[in-house]
Amino acid sequence: MSSPNNGFDGSSQPEEKKENLPSSSAPRPEPELPRWATRTSNTTPFSDARMMAFIGPKWETYYGRKLARFIADPAFTPTWNWAAAFGYPFWFLYRKLYLAFFTFTCLGLFVLPALFPTLDAKSVQAMLEGKGMSDDTIVFTGVTISLFIMAGGTANWLLFRRARAAAMIVAMQQLPEESALAWLRRNGGVNVRQTVLFVFVLSVLPIVLESLGLVTP
Repeated sequence: MSSPNNGFDGSSQPEEKKENLPSSSAPRPEPELPRWATRTSNTTPFSDARMMAFIGPKWETYYGRKLARFIADPAFTPTWNWAAAFGYPFWFLYRKLYLAFFTFTCLGLFVLPALFPTLDAKSVQAMLEGKGMSDDTIVFTGVTISLFIMAGGTANWLLFRRARAAAMIVAMQQLPEESALAWLRRNGGVNVRQTVLFVFVLSVLPIVLESLGLVTP
């Protein structure tokens, strides 16, 4: 009579249950991106219609040619804008480039006078009349001309950066084309009233301060 197999004779041991552990080399699924990050648009952000809506009528006659190189390569490349150079710093307010306008205005109204405290209106008048120029007047004139050149050389690129940001916002929101163009017109374009008001205040302010005795002529 054969004895029952109790598993201690080594002939047949009970099988051990093996846990199915996940392999560390198994590929992990990629996390899902939010819906706004996967949106696509059939309309290019830099279409002529959208850029014209943001820039204005001068897109066809001037800025389309000036900004074409930045659309191909957004890296900074010096270009020239006569209006920005001669309209410094008001052109930047006119084109709603508020950060650049604030920077150039502070440089002209506060930084330069602080760097040249001995330079006054009499020195400038003597220079204009050809009565000689002091060293401070020469340096001040050179720095001022450099600011005009900087404004004219960076204006087109700064305008492109603002237009690109607006176009990308519209593309991400996937607005209907009519709504997108209306949004670009509203946030782009120019500031006429604000620019005229600023020039007026800047022209009248010295007269008011002088009449109040706060500054000397």
